[in-house]
Amino acid sequence: MPRPTTIWIKKGSRAEPAFSISTETLRWQAANILAFSNIQVRLANGAIEVAPDLAVEALSPSNWLHDRRTKFALYAEVGVREYWIVDPDERTVEVFSLQEGRYALLDRFGAEDTLRSDLLSDFVALVGNLFPTMT
Repeated sequence: MPRPTTIWIKKGSRAEPAFSISTETLRWQAANILAFSNIQVRLANGAIEVAPDLAVEALSPSNWLHDRRTKFALYAEVGVREYWIVDPDERTVEVFSLQEGRYALLDRFGAEDTLRSDLLSDFVALVGNLFPTMT
């Protein structure tokens, strides 16, 4: 049985669950991280459709091709404005921006780089800090 996805809404300094969606009703699988701002909702065939502004996928040996091909095309189709592909093996983050219905690579950030986003203008993070330290 599919696990429901819970949508959280920030209220002050804490987040509260707003509602849950059964993954059976989702057209596509949820990303590892989704971010919404100024949500634009549309009604289609009696269902509410919301495209996140940002989707982040962490690659693993079992899903890398699906994330790089299938989800890449699908997120562009539904209007996800920015797509990050996190590669733990390479210790990189690729940031893609939706431009005229297709993704363009904005940058590929390595472990020593500072990750930045056109969408999240105040966000900065040292990519190396996103990955566990190997000893």
